[in-house]
Amino acid sequence: MATHNAIADALESIVAASDAAVRFYPEPHEKPAGDVSAELYFQDLQRIGHGANAVWTVQAIIEFSTPANLPGWGQAVRRIRALCDPSGSASVLAAVEADPTLEGVVTGALAAPGSATGDEIKKRYADGERWCKELRLEVTFNA
Repeated sequence: MATHNAIADALESIVAASDAAVRFYPEPHEKPAGDVSAELYFQDLQRIGHGANAVWTVQAIIEFSTPANLPGWGQAVRRIRALCDPSGSASVLAAVEADPTLEGVVTGALAAPGSATGDEIKKRYADGERWCKELRLEVTFNA
């Protein structure tokens, strides 16, 4: 039986194994220059089926970001790209593909359409502008 918190813990562990320096921060915590931060949230929770055979699906979104135009931002953006690439030693997608059950927490997880090719965008937040890239995963689990 999975919960959103259990899924979040499993995904945060995968990110940490890919790049131990990435920090998950709640808003509006200030993000340090040159660092890669991550936010994790869920959307589109849906039930599929009825009774004992029912499963749930949810989209888990990991948004990686770094403050724009502060010292170290270029290297931080390169780290974000590596985390979102479909392959490579730092690829979160490759790690999920290697263990789609997230160490037994869920029934399955896979990249959502466009998740490895999402645009790098500059967003304005309360603490300034940040370069951001989202990684979207479709997660299926039993409740």
